[in-house]
Amino acid sequence: MLISSPTSVRFGSLMLDGALRIIVSRTAVERLEAFHQTGPFCVFADVTRQRTSIRVERTAEDASWPLMPELTLSHQAELSFHAAIGHSDAGLVRISSTALLVAVEYRLDANPALQVLDFLCVSDLGDTDPLSASTSARLMA
Repeated sequence: MLISSPTSVRFGSLMLDGALRIIVSRTAVERLEAFHQTGPFCVFADVTRQRTSIRVERTAEDASWPLMPELTLSHQAELSFHAAIGHSDAGLVRISSTALLVAVEYRLDANPALQVLDFLCVSDLGDTDPLSASTSARLMA
């Protein structure tokens, strides 16, 4: 999922201002494949374990980013943001997840320079989707 104009991006108590893009990815970590003895092609496949990750790309607004304790690796908090079609409040959706910060990188080839934050989403018991979405025009981050 690609959100090209997110609003109200928050990680714990920290507002992540200047967010340009959010990319939500799901990746198969463990998969099951079965083949029949009569041929070389897969006859059954399933994803038994999966990873959900979120990447936030934001512009460099000030030089204090490296000093923010919320942006240290392995910091875990709720990551939430709002997304809507076409910069309006119509169809506003709040997406949230408990997330662990796993990478902080900078893209200096972009204009302006970008800070790229990678998060790994965490499910409480492992049996439910770590992402939750709620729809309301009056949502608060």
